[in-house]
Amino acid sequence: MAPTNAGVLMVETATVAIDSLTNANNEPWDPEANTGLTNVESVEIVGYDSGTTYTVAWNHIDEQFEFAAIADGTDPTAGTDVGEVKVRVEGRR
Repeated sequence: MAPTNAGVLMVETATVAIDSLTNANNEPWDPEANTGLTNVESVEIVGYDSGTTYTVAWNHIDEQFEFAAIADGTDPTAGTDVGEVKVRVEGRR
C-alpha cells in the first residue's frame, strides 16, 4: 500500500492561565479548540509557573492537566490557583 499524504505537521504554542481549577487536581483543556489544529498528535508542557507549589503533567487520554503539590504529593482542591502552563501542540489543520 502506498503511503498517504496526511498534510503538513503544524506546531502552535498556547499559554493557559489556570487561576481556579475546575476539578480537584485537574483542569480539562481541549487542544483542538484552543489552537485551531485538528488531529492533534502531541501536547508537550514547555513551561510552568506556579512558584514552587505544584507539579503539572498532561494526560492525553482525558485531555487534562493534572496537578500535585510538590511538598507532599497531595491534590489541590477545585478552585485553587495553580498558575500558568505553556504548551507546544503538534497536529494538522
